[in-house]
Amino acid sequence: MQIWDTAGQERFNSFAPNYIRNAACAIVIYDISNQNSFEKARSWVYFLLQQPSSFVIVLAGNKADLEKRKIEYSEAKEFADENRLIFFETSAKTGQNIREMFKEIARSLFVIHSNSEKKEEKAENLIQKIEEDEKKPVNKSGCC
Repeated sequence: MQIWDTAGQERFNSFAPNYIRNAACAIVIYDISNQNSFEKARSWVYFLLQQPSSFVIVLAGNKADLEKRKIEYSEAKEFADENRLIFFETSAKTGQNIREMFKEIARSLFVIHSNSEKKEEKAENLIQKIEEDEKKPVNKSGCC
């Protein structure tokens, strides 16, 4: 997996087609306490929807741990639903919904790329295995 973070910087706009050329997924993140951030996220979503290749698009409202918000959940959810996006509110600080978001991405990619008639069942089995593996103790030695 490769993750490219442009941090919404304008200077990366011209490189965007290169970033998404072979992408399976794009996660567009905005700050729930910043209206301008949401508007930029909407622009990125519209840009992604116009691309010739198809991939999973996730809209993630970050800083869900904050009580002070400018973007209501319902507003962002409605935008996501209208554009067929996966939507989560997350918190990088607390980890809220981060695992769930990546599990949903994995499930969506598995369903899209599976040739089986039992796609959903296989995807659920995959997610269940991931969750079981997360519960297993990790034996680490050394510094890392």
